[in-house]
Amino acid sequence: MTEDITLRGSINLAKEPPVIRVEGSLIVYRDDDVVEISRIEADASEPSVLSLRLRVIEGSFPMKGVVRHWIYEEGGEHVRNYNRVSVQDLKSGTRTIAVRVLKSNYRPKQKG
Repeated sequence: MTEDITLRGSINLAKEPPVIRVEGSLIVYRDDDVVEISRIEADASEPSVLSLRLRVIEGSFPMKGVVRHWIYEEGGEHVRNYNRVSVQDLKSGTRTIAVRVLKSNYRPKQKG
């Protein structure tokens, strides 16, 4: 993937059922470009990796760098098996990251 993309993933085990959330952003070149994220069939040899495909549908507006945010969420007991997320972009390649595991909804009080 190019340097113009950010990516992070987390599994929230405090929710019932557990939820994996993958979010990111990237720079697109037209104001009306659309970003789609979808699940693709996982490699049977890597059951701990959630595989996603990122696709940019190019618009027709004049060129202009714009940031597009996207989110993918999936719930169910099976998400406990994931420890990595792989995002494939047909133009730039594949990027794989480790997911963060959240075990509670506790947040400390902020001073102020």
